[in-house]
Amino acid sequence: MKKTKIIAAALASVIAGTSFIYVKEYSSDNVIAADVSSYEEYTEGDLEYKVYAYYASVSRCNKEAAGEIIIPEEIKGVPVIEIGAECFRECKGITSVVIPDSIKTIGQNAFWLCFHLNSVNIPKNITVIEAGVFNSCTSLKSVTIPNSVTAIGSTAFMGCDSFISVDIPDSVASIGEEAFLSCTHLKSITIPESVTSIGEKALTNCPQLTIYGYKGSCAEETANKFNFCFVDLAVSASLGDANIDGRINAVDASKILALYAEYSASEGGSPTSSELSVCDVNGDGKLNAVDASKVLAYYAYTSTGGTRSFMDFLRQ
Repeated sequence: MKKTKIIAAALASVIAGTSFIYVKEYSSDNVIAADVSSYEEYTEGDLEYKVYAYYASVSRCNKEAAGEIIIPEEIKGVPVIEIGAECFRECKGITSVVIPDSIKTIGQNAFWLCFHLNSVNIPKNITVIEAGVFNSCTSLKSVTIPNSVTAIGSTAFMGCDSFISVDIPDSVASIGEEAFLSCTHLKSITIPESVTSIGEKALTNCPQLTIYGYKGSCAEETANKFNFCFVDLAVSASLGDANIDGRINAVDASKILALYAEYSASEGGSPTSSELSVCDVNGDGKLNAVDASKVLAYYAYTSTGGTRSFMDFLRQ
């Protein structure tokens, strides 16, 4: 009887044009109905929210916002689990966004054209980096992709031309079309064997790119197809072997010097972790002429009959 009355009341509410949100714990059967389109609009600081019965979504950021934006874990007593599509689009004054782990979805084009955004985290509950999320974030130098991500959508990082290196985690299975298109300063991308699909133009107009991956993988196939330099991760690079050819000689010293000159130039960026692991010969956390001189010294030593290993030579 109680269930019949509840359903009848709900139908009457709809017919009358009112918003029937939910019915809870009014019968022995615990009948629950919900209208997810019902929400309250709420503004706090530079952010606007859609607050539903059990969760909230960040729907819009003030276009005049500047500096750091911090998204709270909850608002009005409910968790914030979503950043809506185009939420931060053309917020040109923001420089960083702190995103809590409560966020499970970041909508398409969420940070499109945020030209001055240089710092943002992708929370650990994100499973898909949607299309165009960071499109044209030209000041964004790096991003850490968590192990929860299984797919990178089309144009996700297109035009992020301050990127230097990107490591794709083993959880990712696909990289969408134009995902890294025109990341013109991208020097290295590590693509695991888990990636079995790389979309058209995903790495187009990345003229300095070296792809790190495994023989026989989708990564190697892409490198060969588009004439990118390819480094097999199964072959461990040795300290000092800058060109990873199994020898330490003047060519390696020359490459270290070239990298040093590039990074010393105005807005030249900084060495990637993979470059430091091979080229930071003296272990001071820097890449410079000192490292190149030690490589040259070892080359001169071996050229005159020296037989010690490079590590033994460095210890003397």
